[in-house]
Parts: sequence; C-alpha cells; structure tokens
Amino acid sequence: MDPHQTDPVPTDPEIARLLAATALRIDPRGFVVVGVSPFYEVSMRKAMAEVHAPFFVQFFPHEQTIVLAEDEWARVRAKFRGAREEGGYRLVTLEATVDLITASYLTVVTAALAEAGIEARVLSSFHHDHLLVPADRLDDALAALQRLIDVARGG
Repeated sequence: MDPHQTDPVPTDPEIARLLAATALRIDPRGFVVVGVSPFYEVSMRKAMAEVHAPFFVQFFPHEQTIVLAEDEWARVRAKFRGAREEGGYRLVTLEATVDLITASYLTVVTAALAEAGIEARVLSSFHHDHLLVPADRLDDALAALQRLIDVARGG
C-alpha cells in the first residue's frame, strides 16, 4: 500500500452501512466493451438473442454499446465489421442492495479505486452495481475495495 494512501472513511452512516454489507463477486471470465454502428442495430439484436448472457446492452441513435464475455464476443464478432473493441476487463459485482438514488455509494467506491490509481467503468443494474476493471489491476482493485469495506465494518 502506498504510504501516502489513506483508508477512505465514509462519513455518511447510510453509506457506511451499505459498504459494510457489500460482498464482492468476481466473474472468472474476461470482458470486452464493444461499440457498434447503429447500421447494425437489427443484426445486433438478433446476435444478442443468440448470446448466452450479454451483460450490458445499450442502444443510442449514434451507437450501440455491448459489454459481454470475451468468448461470447468471439462467437459473434464477424457479424459486426468495424466494431470498436476494448477488451482486457474483469467484472466485479458489488453485492449490496443500493437504491438507484444513492449515488454517493458509487462516489465512495470509485474514489477508493482512483486513490489506488485504478480506473473502472461503472455499470448499474436495478439491484447491484458492477465494475469493469482492467484485468491486470484486478488484485489491486479488490484490495482497495476490501480495505473500504473493512473500514466501513470498523476493521
């Protein structure tokens, strides 16, 4: 641990409670973020129906974004010429039930990662939040998150 790095101490009791209740779940697969032209929207919808579990799909008029396991992307990649890919991620799920309006929970979590020099992509679902972290920084990310949880638990 960096000697200049301090353990983040959540000052909001509700955030501390949520952090203390957080469990970390790590998906064993590698993940990729893919940007696809809107020209391929119909094809992408069909292809995603064939994928076992696309983790995240977002449709915008200018681009569709998909987050899925690298092995699943490899099966459908050929259908999307010119797709932009950014791989090398691991998926960490923050298993804590957080209201959609509790943005400060993620602020504290991402600040702890930033303090450790780790950039993460945040994906929120109805019940849990998820982080895409660079695969080569997974251990550092888990250590930073666990320190945050331990502090919240009073440890």
